[in-house]
Amino acid sequence: MGIHVIQSQRLDVLLQGVMASITQPSASPFQVFKTQHFIVPSPAQEQWLTQKIAEQQGMTANYQFHQRIRGFQWYAYQQVLENKEQVRKANIPRLILKWRIHQALQPFIQPEQNTVVNEHPLYSIVQRIYDSADQLQHGTEKQLKKQSMLYWVAEQVSQLFNNYMIYRGHCQRGCTGVCRCASNWLSAWGQDHPLDIERLISQTDQQMSAFSLNQTQQLEAWQRWLWQNYFHADFEEMQSIDADFWRILDNPQTRQRALAQLPDRVIVFTLLDLPPSQLQFLRRLGQYLDVLILHYNPSQEYWADSVDPLWKQRYDLGVKERFIAKNPNASDAEIQNFFEQFNLEFNALSRESRHPLLTRLGKQARDHFSLLSQLAGGEEGIWEDLFVDYFPETLLGKVQSDIFYLAEPKAEQYELASNDESIQVHVCHSSLRQLEVLKEQLTHWLSQPDSVARRPSDVLVLAPNLAELEPLIRSVFPAVPNEHEVFLPVKIAGVASLDALNAWRAVLGRLQLTQGRFAHDDFADWLNLSATQQRYGLDYTQAQRMLALLSDAGFKRGLDAEHLKQSLSADDQDYRYSFKFALDRLALGIAVPAHVLVQDILSYAQVQPDDFELIGILIQIYQDLSIRRNWLIAHELGQQSPVEDWLKKLKDDIQEFEQADIVALKAVREIVQKQERMLTLASYYDDAETHLRQITLPLPYIIEEIQRTLESQSAQVEPTGQITFSQIGQIRPIPYRLIVLLNLDTGKFPNRDAHIPFDLMDALRQQLGDRSRLEDDQGAFLDAVLLAE
Repeated sequence: MGIHVIQSQRLDVLLQGVMASITQPSASPFQVFKTQHFIVPSPAQEQWLTQKIAEQQGMTANYQFHQRIRGFQWYAYQQVLENKEQVRKANIPRLILKWRIHQALQPFIQPEQNTVVNEHPLYSIVQRIYDSADQLQHGTEKQLKKQSMLYWVAEQVSQLFNNYMIYRGHCQRGCTGVCRCASNWLSAWGQDHPLDIERLISQTDQQMSAFSLNQTQQLEAWQRWLWQNYFHADFEEMQSIDADFWRILDNPQTRQRALAQLPDRVIVFTLLDLPPSQLQFLRRLGQYLDVLILHYNPSQEYWADSVDPLWKQRYDLGVKERFIAKNPNASDAEIQNFFEQFNLEFNALSRESRHPLLTRLGKQARDHFSLLSQLAGGEEGIWEDLFVDYFPETLLGKVQSDIFYLAEPKAEQYELASNDESIQVHVCHSSLRQLEVLKEQLTHWLSQPDSVARRPSDVLVLAPNLAELEPLIRSVFPAVPNEHEVFLPVKIAGVASLDALNAWRAVLGRLQLTQGRFAHDDFADWLNLSATQQRYGLDYTQAQRMLALLSDAGFKRGLDAEHLKQSLSADDQDYRYSFKFALDRLALGIAVPAHVLVQDILSYAQVQPDDFELIGILIQIYQDLSIRRNWLIAHELGQQSPVEDWLKKLKDDIQEFEQADIVALKAVREIVQKQERMLTLASYYDDAETHLRQITLPLPYIIEEIQRTLESQSAQVEPTGQITFSQIGQIRPIPYRLIVLLNLDTGKFPNRDAHIPFDLMDALRQQLGDRSRLEDDQGAFLDAVLLAE
């Protein structure tokens, strides 16, 4: 038993640590049937580790992977505690958090004007929602804008509260009774105690303006009010789950039974985040079973205190400025003497960068190493350094070597060999040109002779804006071979398949077409989707004939007279040329095959016998569109339906298409079913105040959630076995022979705009182990440089 750490800069060495652990001889022959448990940072790491174990052993079986430490934490609670439903209830999904926040704030935005008094904590955020709709005149438009803004606020705040529960909700010093740790915000908020904002402001920003201070205090006030009134009790339930878990393990009478439900060993293979509370969970768990952490560390030297050289320069300047402000008459010699003495106390030498690439881009890796170094004494388990002192004689190898030894590079230090292609920089005038050059370079690289054959699966291409590049990638790297150019097999990881997206467009078309002008071209685009044709039993020729019939019968725009009234002026009573107008003419043409007026409708005489079935399908399509014409605006029309009802209607529509053998919709159906399960979970929280099971949301927001989940498959990114394109940061830390980085333009990388608004963790002083998107991107770039072979 114990918590053991093996660290190395080589993933293959860490893999050997895994193999040594899982192949240990056992006295019990039944040990082979026990499940091996792994904690990995991502599905990409899971697939890579599974493949490598299979290569070593010849097969893989009976392995269970948990995504990050939190995943295993809740698995352990579920295994040990008898009240499984209570554990399931306490683990609140973020989507439920978002819907509950929306439900909590929705009553405050219903009046025409903001009725929240200035003294109320919610005034600032509610007023912001009203301000977003101030420029709109029409009542319905204003309400739609406020609803949209509210849903955006709920999205951002749900992310914030999720982060607070991980990073700002736990006692750090073992307080008895009520926790008084300054970092335990949620405990203070639960007691309605405001945070001491001035004390928590970042030390490098002591000169914060009065305006910024007031803004931060307003953020803290409304977040505290929302947390205390709606989520504090739920978080206490989470903490009680944790307390019950440890009460059982700490009790000798219940311990053995509990340990029988847990694995003998859990292996943590590399880390991308390490909240202190989760490290504490592993350390405490190490008292009862073996916890093995395989830590990827780019340097063998101690660098936990090293700082960014630019940060150090700004910090030094601030130290001198504060000394001069207190001693305005000090001489240069006195200032220098003070600064030298300060550096001596600050232990400046040990904090010097020594390698700016590592300290500027590896802040999160440094924090992880700093947290894990608490275990280096060996009292809690074995600490083992397995660094490999070998680097190729190339420019890339020298960069990796300098970081490994923390050797600060000097100008003109390296002599570049004429055949050294280990690091290449290509400057291009556009993203398209980058991809064209990339294709040429990959073709050349794959064709070169090597001691080990070069394969497409050896190549990883990373970009900070993969969604924007996707159409260009598909254009430059066609999916089907042709005789005009070299074919390179590529796959874009983490992007929904075009078949699934187009099938979902076909389902949504019946809801969305009637929300615009519903022109002939719009209908044609929808009818030409393969999923639409498959659903209505059409082929391409029949679809074109239907469009031609509608056009000849006079269809220009609008579904019918009722639909046209929404866009025409009150004096305009001309409801001709709509879809129903043309359809009436076609239907009459079947009964009266002559060009005559019948009850003020001019029949269409060119209907052929083969068209009868097609006109029947058009009538069915009209009925399907008419039934759904108000679904997207039902909320604004006062027809408020529970989310559960909307999900059922969407699932029925999806299944209607699936019955026509449209298999691409399986991914969408699974997303809808997952949301239904979340609502079932939400019924645990149903009380007189929230009625969460009956939560009402406008249908567009539910569709937006499904669309976002379908398009954002980043959580499921995996190596593809071909040339893999991926969003930077999603496939790491994994070694590849060739790693390509695209579009690293200023403003695109690192992404400085992806921060969460209203984030107090960003506004106040950072703490060891905190995570940020900016540092994620920088760390991903550093990993790419260090793991490229």
